[in-house]
Amino acid sequence: MEAEINMRITKKQGGIIGGAVAVVLIAAAIGVHAHYQNRWYPGSTFNKVDVRNDIRRISEESKEIH
Repeated sequence: MEAEINMRITKKQGGIIGGAVAVVLIAAAIGVHAHYQNRWYPGSTFNKVDVRNDIRRISEESKEIH
């Protein structure tokens, strides 16, 4: 007697797995955002580019859009 193992993932299980993956990715993005939120100071440069002003400008532009 051989036991047959059913290894199929149902739609419900797939939804739960997909939701869990989405939650982990969103939490990681929020964590990275929170970590770097106050890391750029006025006059900060990256590869000789003033990133603080660029990040502030992009942030202001995105606030206007949303």
